[in-house]
Amino acid sequence: YSLPQGIKRLCAYLVAEAPHPSVQSLRQQLSEILPAAVIPAGFNFTDALPKTPSGKVDRTALRHRSPEWVTRETLASPSSLEAIILRTWETVLGQPGLTVQDDFFEAGGQSLQTIQVTNWLSAELGREVSISTIFRYPTAVALAEALNAEIRDDLDQPNSRLTHARSNPSDTLNPLDTLNPSDPSDISNTLFSPLLPITEGDQPLFCVHPAAGISWCYMGLARSLGYQHPLYGLQSPYLNTGVPTGEAFSEEALSQEQWEPMIEQYLAMIRQVQPTGAYRLLGWSFGGMIAQAIATRLQQQGENVELLVLLDAYPGHQMNRRDRPSQTEVLALLNQATGQAFSESSSLAQGKLNMLLEITRYNIQLARQAPVPDMYRGNLLFFTATHQRTDSALTHKAWQPFTLGTITNHSLNVTHGQILSEQVQTIAQIIATHLRN
Repeated sequence: YSLPQGIKRLCAYLVAEAPHPSVQSLRQQLSEILPAAVIPAGFNFTDALPKTPSGKVDRTALRHRSPEWVTRETLASPSSLEAIILRTWETVLGQPGLTVQDDFFEAGGQSLQTIQVTNWLSAELGREVSISTIFRYPTAVALAEALNAEIRDDLDQPNSRLTHARSNPSDTLNPLDTLNPSDPSDISNTLFSPLLPITEGDQPLFCVHPAAGISWCYMGLARSLGYQHPLYGLQSPYLNTGVPTGEAFSEEALSQEQWEPMIEQYLAMIRQVQPTGAYRLLGWSFGGMIAQAIATRLQQQGENVELLVLLDAYPGHQMNRRDRPSQTEVLALLNQATGQAFSESSSLAQGKLNMLLEITRYNIQLARQAPVPDMYRGNLLFFTATHQRTDSALTHKAWQPFTLGTITNHSLNVTHGQILSEQVQTIAQIIATHLRN
């Protein structure tokens, strides 16, 4: 059904005897068997469905029958906190009319939108709202309930913004007054820290960033794994310091001297969370090279590496014969890692975009100059992206000379850049099986 301004909504037309069931009860029943994204937003009760002369349902005639819309007002009057959450979600997703029962992710929320929501809600509420909290409570009603215990004291303060909203429901509490929803530069600097907790807990899976230096690409994997398998993103240490400069760090001079200190920085990040024990590591692309190097270093230090997962990642010497990437290709790698279509004219260009582009270029060259991998003494779980693969050398067998255990390979019919967007459920299911064993 088409609304003004080109907005489209899914509608259902039902033949039902009087008295008709309520829209709220229908929506509740459907929510038990259907994802939120395919639950109708509008319902129309009719005595009979109109038919064409050939006996088929006359969809054109149905479109002229105005449905009864499910809105926040028809479900319930949202609390002030729910209203803040909904306004933030609607602006981030560009979807007006969301209800307190709508699932943020099923309504289109992805990594960048999740980051924007956590940042904006944290600023609006005056306290940190973590990515993990959004994952765990993806509806406005559930999130508000989870946050209420933390902010109850604020509600009783006379100067609290939430108290003001409760007393003045007609006022606009818009977290976007100072934040531009189309501008990724509004993302909190905390989300550019080298250690990114996505879902927190004991014995996490540490996921190393691809060439772009950020680990937002693993948010979908974290959500698919669930909360029994916590996940931390390891991001580039250069997010804090900027890439090394000077003659010693030129593209021609990159060598083992730069690689070794970098691995030590990743080890220090890991030990902030897990000082010792059975470590679990994963890396996609350039991140796979780093993950394998971390795993071998941990083993050399007497630690146990329980799981090593590589997503279409290969030893650095496999890249030596490739041409250097163009600016367009560098941007494409950044797009894959962020889920955001950046360009050189992006609003992020004056700040974070330039930094990420520098890190991406540096990491690509670092990958080309990486030392020969050390021997990994364990089993390797590998995922190969086979679609449009033209280089026959890029297979899991490239790691055999550097692996004493068994390499278990899973071939996926996607491109390298699609592996975490198109096959995340499959990857999560296989990893979860290994984590349980």
